Amino acid sequence: MEFLRSYRVLVILKLNLILTSGCVFAPGMHVEDPLEQVAKNGNIVTPKIQQINARLIKEKLSKENEQKLILKNNYLPPEGFTQDSSGYTYRIGSQDVISIVVWDHPNLTNPTLNDGVSSSKSMPSNISSSLGISVDQNGNIFYPYIGEIKVSGLSIPELRVLITKKLSIFLKNPQINVSINEFNSQKVAVVGAVTTPRVIPITNTPLTILNAITLTGGPIRCGVNQNNNVVETECSDLTAVTIKRGNVSVLVDLTTLESPKGTSENWILKDGDVVTVPSNIKSQVFVLGAVNAPGPYNINNGKLALLDVIGNSKGFSNQSSPEYTYIIRDYYNEPEIYAINLRSPDSLLLAGQFYLKPKDIVYASKSKLVQFNEVMSLVTPSMTTINQGVNSAVGIKTLSN
Repeated sequence: MEFLRSYRVLVILKLNLILTSGCVFAPGMHVEDPLEQVAKNGNIVTPKIQQINARLIKEKLSKENEQKLILKNNYLPPEGFTQDSSGYTYRIGSQDVISIVVWDHPNLTNPTLNDGVSSSKSMPSNISSSLGISVDQNGNIFYPYIGEIKVSGLSIPELRVLITKKLSIFLKNPQINVSINEFNSQKVAVVGAVTTPRVIPITNTPLTILNAITLTGGPIRCGVNQNNNVVETECSDLTAVTIKRGNVSVLVDLTTLESPKGTSENWILKDGDVVTVPSNIKSQVFVLGAVNAPGPYNINNGKLALLDVIGNSKGFSNQSSPEYTYIIRDYYNEPEIYAINLRSPDSLLLAGQFYLKPKDIVYASKSKLVQFNEVMSLVTPSMTTINQGVNSAVGIKTLSN
C-alpha cells in the first residue's frame, strides 16, 4: 500500500512535468484520477518499484560490466577518424605563409621587391619582406625564375623537392629549406563549456581533441574558482564531448579516453571540425520534498551518488521522514521507482553506491502519506524555473581567435 500511494502521487508528478501551457490547477478545480487519465490516453504505465539494497547494487554493477563487454567486443572506430599520428602530413593551403631559404642566395630567400627581383606591376602582392610568401586564394605562390607555382595540397617535403627541381635549371645543386611561418588555411572550433572558446589553427603537429581543449584554457571545473573564489556549479561535462565533422557527430568521453566504450578515442582533428564541450546543466537531477535546499543539482562528469546529492541539498529538514525517500527515473517512457530508508545506517552506505542519472527526481517525503497539493506546489515552480534556466544557460559561448 505504501508504494501504491507513492505511485499515485508520482503519476500526478509525471502529468505535471509534461504540462507546457504554464497553467496551474486552481483551488477547487476538479482533477481526474491520474490513473484513469493515463488509461484514457491509451498509455497505461506500470512503474517498476524496487527497494535499494545490496542485491540491487550488485545486479546493476554486473549489468553495466556486461554491457561494457558487449560494446568492447563489437567496437568499430568511426569511419575517417584516427588517433594514429604516424601517417600524419600537413598539406599547404590558401593563406598559409611559407618561408623559403636558398643557401648562398639571399636574394632568393623570402624574396622581396627590393632584392633585385623585378618590381613591375605584374609582381604579386603575396611576397612579404619578413614573414615569407603567402599562398593566394587559388593555392598559388609566385617565385623568382620559376614564376607561379601551385602549392596547395602539397606537403612541405613535396614543395621543397618541387622548388629544388625547378631552380636546378638556373642554379647548380641549390640547397633549399622550406617551412611554414603561419598556419592559416585549416582550423577547428572549440565551443561550449571551456575557459576560452576559440578557433585553433591546425599545424604540422597533429592536433588531438585533448590538446585542442587544453589550448582553450581547459574545461570549466566544478568547485571553487580560484580567480574570484566563486563556487562553480555549472561546469564542463567531459563524458559527452562531441566532434562534428560534416554530417557526422562522434561522442568522446574525455574522462577515460578508453576505446572499449566505442566513444572515447583521442582523435586527431581535421579542418572544419567543431568540438563541443557540453555543460553539466544538461545532466541535472531534481531534489524535491523535505530537504533543506531543494532544487536541481548538476551531475559532474557522469557521477553523482544519491548520498552526495542529499548532502548537496543540505540534508533532510526537521519535518522529513528519511525512511520514505524515493527516486523516480525515466518518467517520460517507462518510469521506475526506487525506494530507500535513509534512516538506516546500512542504507546510507548503499546510497553512496547508488548513482543517479540525468533527470532523476529524488523525493524526500514528510510522511508515509504524500499530499497532492504539497507535490504540486513543489514541482510546478521548480519545473518552470528549470525549463527557463536550461533554455537560457546552455547556449554556445562566443568564439575568440
